Amino acid sequence: MDKPKEKNCDSEREALDKVLGSMGDDPRGSFAGEAFLGVLKLLPPVPRVPGADIFVELMQKSVSVVIDLALIRPRKGVYLLPRDDEYFGKGWHFPGGSRAPRTELVSDCERIAKRELGADIHILSAKITRFEDHPDSPRNHDVSFLLLCEFEGEPEGGKWFMEEPHDLIAYHHSYWPSIRPYL
Repeated sequence: MDKPKEKNCDSEREALDKVLGSMGDDPRGSFAGEAFLGVLKLLPPVPRVPGADIFVELMQKSVSVVIDLALIRPRKGVYLLPRDDEYFGKGWHFPGGSRAPRTELVSDCERIAKRELGADIHILSAKITRFEDHPDSPRNHDVSFLLLCEFEGEPEGGKWFMEEPHDLIAYHHSYWPSIRPYL
């Protein structure tokens, strides 16, 4: 019984190689476009695309929209999270993530806040305070909006800052002047 399964895998691989070969022969042709569109329709919405390699490869083919959240409390400052990853390095950062298709801005803020700051956070409103274009981002070209968020609850996993930390990731240095008036 295992033999037919192996043969099926071989024939699937041969079919995939044929499709990829056709796409490579004419990457801007109608067949390549139809095949690519067919594959995209099968994938779940970003950021739930399986596997980081697929997500990064897909995002490098377009300009993604990123939102970063500024949660500020009087006399406490802005809430930042520690970061340590291969793309942006080590240091403090504003919580953030990619926009999801067909969602309201506040809904995306809520999803990101719950994922990064804990289940007890509820975003009430979000106001755009800064726009950044990052064509040379270490991961992929993105445009990023810094959002001043009105919220309820107590964030987790980070720390409140009244002054810019010396080890804020370079990607977020330009945000500090935009939030300074609210501190």
